Amino acid sequence: MSRASYARVNSNGGPVSGIEEHELATRNSEKAPHLPSHVESTTAGASPSNPVNGRPYRSVRAPSTSWYALLDFLIALPALYFLIFGFLVYARDKTALTSGPEDNNLIAAAKLNPTIFPIAFAAIVGRFLKSVAAWRLERDASILSLEQLLNSKTVVSAVVLPFKLRRLDVLSILLIILWAISPLGGQASQRVVSSAPLTAQNYANISYLDTNSWYIVSNGNSNGSYYPGASAAYMSALVPPLAIKGEGQDAFGNVKIPMLEYLEGSEDSENDAFKPITNDANVIWSSLLGVPLTSASNSSTSPGGALLPMVGSTNTTFNLESSYWSFNCAPPIHMPMPPNYGSSDVSLFSNFSNGSYPHTTTLDSGKMLIGLKKHTENSTDPRTIYVESMDSNGADHVECNMTTTYVESQVQCLGATCSVVGIRRSLSPLTSPNISMLDFSTDNIMETDKAFITNWLYLTPLSQESTSNDPNQVYLTDPEAPFFTQFAGAGPASPVELFNVDSVAIQQRLGQMLNTAWLATLAPNAITGNYTSQGTLPIPPYPYVENLPNGFATPDPFYYSRYSSANVQQSQLVLFCHRQWLGILVVSSLIMLFAGLSTIFLELARRGPDIFDSFSSLIRDSRYFAAQGHSTQDSSDLTREWAKKKVRLGDVAPEQQIGHIAIGMAAGNVQRLRKERLYD
Repeated sequence: MSRASYARVNSNGGPVSGIEEHELATRNSEKAPHLPSHVESTTAGASPSNPVNGRPYRSVRAPSTSWYALLDFLIALPALYFLIFGFLVYARDKTALTSGPEDNNLIAAAKLNPTIFPIAFAAIVGRFLKSVAAWRLERDASILSLEQLLNSKTVVSAVVLPFKLRRLDVLSILLIILWAISPLGGQASQRVVSSAPLTAQNYANISYLDTNSWYIVSNGNSNGSYYPGASAAYMSALVPPLAIKGEGQDAFGNVKIPMLEYLEGSEDSENDAFKPITNDANVIWSSLLGVPLTSASNSSTSPGGALLPMVGSTNTTFNLESSYWSFNCAPPIHMPMPPNYGSSDVSLFSNFSNGSYPHTTTLDSGKMLIGLKKHTENSTDPRTIYVESMDSNGADHVECNMTTTYVESQVQCLGATCSVVGIRRSLSPLTSPNISMLDFSTDNIMETDKAFITNWLYLTPLSQESTSNDPNQVYLTDPEAPFFTQFAGAGPASPVELFNVDSVAIQQRLGQMLNTAWLATLAPNAITGNYTSQGTLPIPPYPYVENLPNGFATPDPFYYSRYSSANVQQSQLVLFCHRQWLGILVVSSLIMLFAGLSTIFLELARRGPDIFDSFSSLIRDSRYFAAQGHSTQDSSDLTREWAKKKVRLGDVAPEQQIGHIAIGMAAGNVQRLRKERLYD
C-alpha cells in the first residue's frame, strides 16, 4: 500500500471522511520540519542574478581542500613504509647479520610492525570508506550501502553489521574481506623476516707446525737470545693448575695431542680406526704445549696461531700428522749416596759412560742428572735415558726406553676453539719408532740430543739455584705445583724422592716435560702466537745442514710446516625473507596504498560538505537547533563555530499530549525525558 493511499484510510480500515482528512493534514503540518529562520532569510528574495548571502559549492582550489589532500597523503605514507620494508627484506635475504646495522634494524622494526600496521590500516581504509560514501551520496546511493560503508570501521563491525541489518550481500562480503587484511597484513609485516643460522660448506688448507722439524739450535747455553721465548712458553705450560693443564688447548690456543698409549682401549691402538676423544679430563696429553696452526691462505692468527674465527661460527675439521716421544720406565731404584756425588765425573750410571752423553754440568744437592745412551739414526733399539735425583739419604735412579710415536689426529675447530676428537697411529710414519729427531745432528758444534737436554735444563731459572729444587725434578713427583720449591737464600731445598712415585706416572710426566721442551725450543715464536706457514721438511731427512739438496735453504725461523685439507662448515646468523609472507605484505600494503591515494582523489572530486562522522551533521538543518550556519560548510567547520553551544536529546514538544524526541538547544524548550510520558 502506498504512502498516499495510507493517508486516506482510518484506523478501522475504512475511507477517511472529510473532517478526518482535515485533522490529519493539520496534524502533519504541525510536525512538518520548518527551515531555520536564517535559511528562510537568506533564500527569501534570492534569484540566480542576485544571490543573497550565497556560497558556491566546494572548490578544488580552496585552501582547505589542499590542506585535507595533504593530510590524506600523510595518512597514506605508512603504506609506502611497509612496501619499502618488504623490498629491503627481500634485498637483504640471506645476508649475515654481522655485515651491517641495516639487517638488525630490519629485525627490530619487524617487532614493532604488528602494532603499527593495524593502526595505519584502520586510519587509511576507514577514511577511504567514508570518502566513498560521500562521493556516492552525491551520485545517488542507497541508504543500505551508505550504512554499510559508514559502519564498517573495524573487523568486528564489518562482521557484526550484516547481522544487525539482517542482510548479507556482495558489499558486506567485500568489506569483511577488506578488514580481514588488517590482522593478516600485521602478521605478515612481522613474519616476513627472521634470523636463523645458515651453514655453507667450503674447503681450506690448514698449515701447522711440523713436530719433526730439524733442531737447528746448536747449544742453548751459547745462544742466550733464544731463551726468552722458549723459557716463557715452557714455564707458562708448567705453571697452570691441573685443570688447565688437562684442557685440549694450551694458553696460546695451540692444539694438544693425546698420548695414544694411555687411552681406553689402547690395546686396539694398532687398529687403523680412529680412537674417539670424548672427555679431555681422561686424556693424558703428550705435551703441555700444543701444535700451532693457521689457515694457509691467511697469515693472521689468533693467540698461538690458532684458526681465526670466520664471520659467524665455523666448524672446521681436518687431520693432523704429528709425533711425540713416549717412554717406558723401569721402577725407580734407591741407592746409597756415592762419594763426591754430583761432580762432573761421578754418577750412579757412570758404568754406562762408554758411548753415552751424561750431563756434565756440576749440580748441587737436590738437582736432577740426565744421561743419554749413545744412539744414532742407524740404531735399531730404542734410545735409553737415565734420570737421577738425590733424596734424603741417597739417590733415586730411573732408567727409561725412549721411542717416537707417529699419530694422525682428527681435529675439530669450532671457531677458534680447536681440539682433537679422534686419534690413531699414523699410516705413513716418517721413520722407525726407535728413531727420533734427536738422532739427526744439524751441525758440527754439538750433537742434537746433548744440545736439546742442555737447553731443557736451562729453561727454568730455578734449576740454576743451588738451594732450590729444579722444577723439572719436582714435576716428576708433583705435576700440579712444580714451582712450589725453596727459593735461593732460604736454606736447603727439601729432597725430591722419586722412589715413591709409580713408574707409569714417571714415564708419563717425563714424556710431557721433554715433549713440551721440544716444542718450546724448536719454535718458541710460533708456539707463543707468531706462527706463520713455512716450507715442508725434505724427505728423507738429511743429517747435516751443509748436505741439504741443491736449492733448498735453511728455513727461517728454523722450523717447517705441514699442510692439510680442511672441511669448513661455516654457520652464520643470517636474515631470511619468507616469500609467502612477503607476498601477503605486498598485497595488503598495495591495497592500503590504493585506498589512501583513492581517498585523495575522492575528496578532490567531492563538491558537497563533509557531513559524515560528525555530530554537527545531525543538527545542521534541525528546526529545533537555532544556530546559524551555511549548507556549504563542512561538519568540522560547524563544530568549531558551535563548540560552546549545549544541546540535549529530549522532548521538543512538551506542550503536546504526545511528546517528540529530538535534539535541540539545551537552553530552549527541550525537556528531559520522563518515564510517565508517551512519545510519538
